[in-house]
Amino acid sequence: MHRNLTLVALALVASSCTVETRTAPPTAAAAPAPAAPAPTAAVAPASSKPLVFRAQPGWVEQQPANTMRKAQYELPAAEGDVDPATLIVFSFVGGGGSFEANVERWASQITQADGGDTRKVMKVWDDSANGVLVRRFDASGHYRAESPPGSGNYVEKDGWRLATLTVAGSDGVAQIRVLGPHKTVAHWMPSVEAFKTQLVP
Repeated sequence: MHRNLTLVALALVASSCTVETRTAPPTAAAAPAPAAPAPTAAVAPASSKPLVFRAQPGWVEQQPANTMRKAQYELPAAEGDVDPATLIVFSFVGGGGSFEANVERWASQITQADGGDTRKVMKVWDDSANGVLVRRFDASGHYRAESPPGSGNYVEKDGWRLATLTVAGSDGVAQIRVLGPHKTVAHWMPSVEAFKTQLVP
C-alpha cells in the first residue's frame, strides 16, 4: 500500500512539471503598399510658339474676309447638301473674351426645333493638341446670327452645326469656327481633328 501511494505521488509530480508547448500562429504577410497613381500628363494653357494652320486635303483655301481672320477655308458640301461648310480661324491678340462668355454667345446662335435650351444639349469639353489646352464647343440646330456683326443682316439655316476650338499660342488666341450643314460638317470633322493636331508644332 505504501509503495502504491509513492508511485501515485511521483506521477502527480511528473505531470505538474510537464510544459505545454504551443505553436504560434503564422504571422500574416504585410499587404503590399498601394501603387502610386500614374502621373497625369500636364496640359499647358498656351503654346510657347506661334500656332500653325495647315489646310487639309480637300479644303479650299480662301482669302480671309477681314483682318480678324487668320485663315479661311471652304469645306465642300457633302453629297445631298447644297451649302458647303466653312472653317475660319479668328485671331485675337488680347484674348477674344472669356471662353465661358463665348460659349453663351455661340449657344444663343443655335435654337432647337422643339424649343429646348441649346445649353442643355450642347457639348463643351477640354481637349489638347501636343500638350496644349484646346477648349471645344459643339451644337446643332437652327442657326441664326448677324453677319457681319452690326450689319442688321441675319443668316438663318436649319439643320446646321457649329463647332469651335479655342487655343492659345505665343501670337495670341485662335478661335477656330467650323460652321455648315450638319452632314457636311460631320463629313469633314476627321480632317478638322487632323488640323487640330498640327496647330502646335
